[in-house]
This record gives sequence, C-alpha cells and structure tokens, in this order.
Amino acid sequence: MSDMRCRILLVEDNPGDARLVQEYLTESDDLRCEVQTADSLADGLSALDRKEFDLILADLGLPDSQGIATFHQLTEVALDTPVIILTGMDDTGLAMESLREGGRTFC
Repeated sequence: MSDMRCRILLVEDNPGDARLVQEYLTESDDLRCEVQTADSLADGLSALDRKEFDLILADLGLPDSQGIATFHQLTEVALDTPVIILTGMDDTGLAMESLREGGRTFC
C-alpha cells in the first residue's frame, strides 16, 4: 500500500458535521486521507494560499459566505482542484446551479 495521502480541505462551520466527515474519511481502510478543516470561507481561502489540496469539500452555508458565491470564491483560488459541495440546504435550484458551474453536489 502506498504512503500517498489524499489531501482534503473540509470547509464546514458546523463542528459536528466536520467531525463526522473527518472521522469517516480518516478511518477508512481503503482511502488514506489527510483532512484539514476550516470553519469559514476566509479560513478556507487562507489554507489554500498556504497549501495545495487534492480535493475541497465545502458547505455552502458559512458564516462569511452563502450559496454559490462560496463555490465561486473557492474555485477562483484553487482552479484545478475539484470541489464537492456538501450542504444540508434543501434547494434543488442551488444544487443544479452548482453542478452547471462545475461542482459535484451531495446533499
């Protein structure tokens, strides 16, 4: 098995949700992950300035950014990094817009 780890940035302001996702990713036997968390868009953008990530998991409802604007700001900084949208918002229109803009949406 390779020592390569998937570097993931998790941008989520709900500590319980962040912990659940982080535990799921780091406890998997099939996937070796290094997860860094950020609880706001500003913290996420700061992390992207300091380090490269293989994947970004992001909530669209953050204290300092809401909706598709969150996705746009992340993709402007991390042009080649895939962004998966994790959201509890029950908004099909927002999910479709995220997909059209290049995101992967999981509600």
